[in-house]
Amino acid sequence: MSISTKIKLALGALLAMMILHASVSIYLDHSVQAQVETAIKKNFAAAEAIAEVTVLGHQLRRFEKEYFICVNEASGREKYRREWSTAQSRLQRALDAMRANADGIYLQTDLESFTRWNTAFQYYTSEFRAIMQRAEAGQIVPAATNDASVEASKNVGTSANPRTTASSAAPAPNASDIIRAASQAIGPGKDRFREFLDGAETLRRDKLQQSTVAAAEVKTLFRRSNYASMILLALGMLLALYQMLSIPRAIRQPIEEFVGLAVRISKGDVSQGKQGPQFEEFQPLAAALERLRVAQIGLLERVRNRGKP
Repeated sequence: MSISTKIKLALGALLAMMILHASVSIYLDHSVQAQVETAIKKNFAAAEAIAEVTVLGHQLRRFEKEYFICVNEASGREKYRREWSTAQSRLQRALDAMRANADGIYLQTDLESFTRWNTAFQYYTSEFRAIMQRAEAGQIVPAATNDASVEASKNVGTSANPRTTASSAAPAPNASDIIRAASQAIGPGKDRFREFLDGAETLRRDKLQQSTVAAAEVKTLFRRSNYASMILLALGMLLALYQMLSIPRAIRQPIEEFVGLAVRISKGDVSQGKQGPQFEEFQPLAAALERLRVAQIGLLERVRNRGKP
């Protein structure tokens, strides 16, 4: 192996470590970004939209109660009819937007829930509008008044004074009785609408809980990303330190051995040459020193032979 090859391998290993570090960082960052998007764009946005329809639903119920309070007053009825209709239209648009799921922030199970909510909302709407029509026509009559009227009609034929009997048996209903009758009439629609409000509140809490879980997962991913970065950085530093120590030593050691060999040859010690594998760059030097050693051996041999009798 040549020195340049060894250096290239060392630098290649460091480059591979850097690429690995960058790849892991990009992957973890992408995972963190996906979790953040899930936590913020989806869960938080969904929870906000659901909270909005919940608020509109409670406004609708408030205007309903105000309408009943003013059921005997034409101007009051008209005011809260308009308020209720405006809130109803806004809630319907919000529900339609949630069901369309244009931003893709809802799950399929959420869309199924929205369909059930819309059905309950439509039922409540039709029931309340029917009650408003009856109120405008003055047809909201307490049940007790109806019963009294029926009883009075039975007694008309038997009473000595039918007009007096009927009048005393069927008194005109007061405002509180009419309000109570209207509230009772909306009972079924109100119960269905409660399914919508309760379901929306439950789903809103679930979305916020999912956001909390996603936030915890983001925190875990950040921690893992930091750990992975520190581990890869430590490995890169160890690899760089190893190469920093090994490459100079791999070059310095054979040079020192060649110097030692040359010194020994210069002093007449030609008993041992350079052993072991060499870098390609040192092979010509090793061959030259070996030829010099062999030549010295021959020279010393001739000198010894010349001195013999």
